[in-house]
Amino acid sequence: ARYLSMSLMEIILFSTCATILLQIFRKYRYYLLIIPGVIVLLSSILIIAEPLIITPLYYKVTPLTAGETKNKILTICSDNGISVSEILVINQSSYSKHDNAYMTGIGSQRKIYLYDNLLQNYNEAEIAAIFAHELNHYKEEHVVWGIILASIGISLLLIALKLILQKYSITEKEITRYRYLPLILIIFTVISFAIQPLENA
Repeated sequence: ARYLSMSLMEIILFSTCATILLQIFRKYRYYLLIIPGVIVLLSSILIIAEPLIITPLYYKVTPLTAGETKNKILTICSDNGISVSEILVINQSSYSKHDNAYMTGIGSQRKIYLYDNLLQNYNEAEIAAIFAHELNHYKEEHVVWGIILASIGISLLLIALKLILQKYSITEKEITRYRYLPLILIIFTVISFAIQPLENA
């Protein structure tokens, strides 16, 4: 039931975002200027909502207990001039063996999330090293760059789509009809594959 609920949540979120983008594409002449900004806005909302709303719905989240691990993490943050409001543990071990650590939020609302598998399978020095690596992603704003690259990718998709529409004399309004959905999916898949190395760089 949990995995079904998570899948349903993903479908709802994807469908909502796709519907918004398609409606902009269909109704606005300057969609190439509007859609990248909308993507940034939607991505930012999802990034903020994921740890605050979505994660607590599907995982048990508890504060990290006081100890050497917590002290090391706080020291790393202090050395890098970053303050955090909370360090939280996600009970990922109840569902998989995956381990991870990440930071989210801005200003005084920054929070650190650790998978319990990480705490169970690594020693304090290893956890500190892993967290330092993840902190670097945060400091270098890799998530922000990921959003920017996603916006570029979607813009390329729309440009390719527009060229195809012009070639076959299809209007933007017609593209939202169901018979053209396979075409949209094919173009999206090709461009997503093409920009994958950039997103992972």
